[in-house]
Amino acid sequence: MIKPIVTLILGLGIFTMQTVKAQPTVYVAGFENTKINDINVSVARYWVNGKPVSLTDGKTDSYCKMITLNNREIYIAGAIADNEGIFKPTYWKNNSPTILNSGSVSAFANNVFVKNNDLYVSIESLGWKPVDNEYWKITHLLFLKKQIATIVTKAIFVDDQNTVYAVGTHIEGRDGLIFSGSCLLEKWRGDSFNR
Repeated sequence: MIKPIVTLILGLGIFTMQTVKAQPTVYVAGFENTKINDINVSVARYWVNGKPVSLTDGKTDSYCKMITLNNREIYIAGAIADNEGIFKPTYWKNNSPTILNSGSVSAFANNVFVKNNDLYVSIESLGWKPVDNEYWKITHLLFLKKQIATIVTKAIFVDDQNTVYAVGTHIEGRDGLIFSGSCLLEKWRGDSFNR
């Protein structure tokens, strides 16, 4: 059985340390800047006990934002740039990528969550125009529409009643948000995290 020990939030994203049975196995997701054919490229990678696993060929930039395990399967959230340099939200399952459509706006998959064989992916648009934040359940696009401001989803969770919860922030400010569907459950000021 795989159980999370601790999640660390660092500059490259959310890194999760996991154990398998009695032997600790450490998984870290991120990217590595490298030079391929004299071009600087960021390559999406994860490391298992310090051994790197590349998720792309390095032809375009790619990033990993988080990693999690579910029933011995590895899920990673991030993005891969297309040939025009537009980042497409991507999740990997056991190193196999699925690129989600974000139109002509760059976007990242920030988080994945697996519940009852359903995969939920939170998406963050990188466009400078207001857009609806969204998450995906398998292949169905579900929008989290907010009247108060454009939001950025950083994490997603599904409870035993299949209620989807997300944690995020306003793009315009640093207020933290917890919401479910279109219902804002809690809001706190960005300077009051020591509550």
